[in-house]
Amino acid sequence: MTELQLSIVDFMRLASLIAVLVITNIFLSRWEPKIKEQYRALTIIIIGLGAGFLLTNCSVLGAILAGVVMYGVDVSEEINKLKDTVKALDRNIDKKIDTKIKEIEEDER
Repeated sequence: MTELQLSIVDFMRLASLIAVLVITNIFLSRWEPKIKEQYRALTIIIIGLGAGFLLTNCSVLGAILAGVVMYGVDVSEEINKLKDTVKALDRNIDKKIDTKIKEIEEDER
């Protein structure tokens, strides 16, 4: 097997692992009666560990991907909030700098 073929096989295994975790997350999130989020997370992490070991020989990768599948939306929302806060802070600092520059220019006159 060439290096390129090996990387395609690894990609397919990784895609299979992600698909298993996403489908499991959707299945558990729609379960009736509702399953607590902590139990869903624990189940997905355990499945991620097992599937990661079986598909990629790396159970840690399965656990990391399980966390991303479970909490990826929350993480992206928090990152967007942080980005918006930094932009607002930057605008506020720019306004203060502009005000100071104007004060210094007026004092020089």
